[in-house]
Amino acid sequence: MKRIKGLFLIIFLFGFGFGFAGEPDDEYYDDEYYDEDVVVDDEYFYDDYDEAETVTEYDRNYLPTPTAEERGQSNYSQRQLDPKFKDNYTGKRFDYDRKKKEYKPYNGPTLNLSFLFSKAVMYTVLALIVFAIIYYIIKNSGGFAFGSDRRKINYASDAEQLFEDRENIENNDFAKLIQKAKSENNFRLAIRYYFLWVLQSMFDKKLIDWNKDKTNFDYFTELGKSPISDDFFKNTHIYDYIWYGNFELSDSEFKTAESIFQKTLKKLK
Repeated sequence: MKRIKGLFLIIFLFGFGFGFAGEPDDEYYDDEYYDEDVVVDDEYFYDDYDEAETVTEYDRNYLPTPTAEERGQSNYSQRQLDPKFKDNYTGKRFDYDRKKKEYKPYNGPTLNLSFLFSKAVMYTVLALIVFAIIYYIIKNSGGFAFGSDRRKINYASDAEQLFEDRENIENNDFAKLIQKAKSENNFRLAIRYYFLWVLQSMFDKKLIDWNKDKTNFDYFTELGKSPISDDFFKNTHIYDYIWYGNFELSDSEFKTAESIFQKTLKKLK
């Protein structure tokens, strides 16, 4: 029963609302700018114009074209263009057509990795062979450490001098021979005896195995890390420079070289 009453109430409210909305609105709103004595004619809002003077877009499109007499153009001459006028507009500056750049395909040789690898191996082997040859030549000519003038210790070119050097090595009479060379101002020969004296002293100390066919580099290698190796290097450098370089010494220069050899001999005592 309650549901029926509620339904009638909803229907009544809807009907009342539609009826109220349909009634005419007779109320007037009070406006301070409204004046009943002012009457505005509708024609006031239209401009006063002459229809004959107005040309619309439609009239422009469909009006007939006037004749030459109507336009007052009875006297005129037709202009002729120079037939070669286009020649003035040639070249890249007046060419507005875009031309696509043509790309030529690459026709060069392709990368062959196996070929490159084989060449690398070949060059490596050749480099090793050249290095071995150079090493052999330098080793047999005196080694890297003593410059380009290193030679075998063949103490003289003639038999008499060679016999004398061999005898000197065996007899160990260097002090007397050096004194004799100094008295004759033969400083080159005195330096030679000093160098042979150093070799003999190292042989006596069993630091080297003396042999006339060995090179300076061979003796230096035999010394290894011996404390005397640096001194022997200096002695060899002086000896090779003076003896094999045919360098003549002054008295002061000889004394400087002599002091270096004497320092080495002192360490070997």
